[in-house]
Amino acid sequence: MKNLLNKNGIAFYFGKILTGPEDDRYFTKLLHAIAWQHDELILFGKRIITKREVAWYGDKGLNYTYSNITKTTLPWTPELLALKHLVENTTRASYNSCLLNL
Repeated sequence: MKNLLNKNGIAFYFGKILTGPEDDRYFTKLLHAIAWQHDELILFGKRIITKREVAWYGDKGLNYTYSNITKTTLPWTPELLALKHLVENTTRASYNSCLLNL
């Protein structure tokens, strides 16, 4: 497998992992099963609610901070665990969390 970056990093492209029916089934299930939330942040003194919805799932007790927003992982759903194992088997790497965006 070839590194796609010329310098300052490593990135590999593994191609499509799921088939059409599989990805549709996962999308529909996750769309309804995930605890989606709009983030709130303060920008120039004003409270802003973001348009995108996010959710952070993963191993117990992990924290993730961005834009002064700290999230604690929600427990893996069965669907996310299945996808995690599929990606880990394909990439031969391990993952401890997944930030979902809608």
